[in-house]
Amino acid sequence: QAIGPKDLHFIWKKNGQRMTDSIKHQTQPLKDGRIHVISWLKDTVITDTQYHCHVTSKNGKAKSDVLIVVGDDRAQKRWSKELAKWKKAIDDHEQMMQTWMKSWDSCEEENLK
Repeated sequence: QAIGPKDLHFIWKKNGQRMTDSIKHQTQPLKDGRIHVISWLKDTVITDTQYHCHVTSKNGKAKSDVLIVVGDDRAQKRWSKELAKWKKAIDDHEQMMQTWMKSWDSCEEENLK
């Protein structure tokens, strides 16, 4: 996630190759003109995989790298449980953001009246 100017955008790479599929974004404008963006991807990993997330805007850039190492079956089962927890957290957060966006929109509608 990132907060920044309206030109803020994410670039995802998998093993050095730019990704365009399976990427999700959620953007919320802020009252001060900046935006709050959450970006994530949905991907299946069967071998060790390196992900790079680059966030850029006119104000600068930042990046994050992660290496996912696929282990044996026991490690895979532990990873699947951990992944399920993360997926639930992301789904819960997405639902919360949708509720927040509806509340935000209703506040703006009330202020216009």
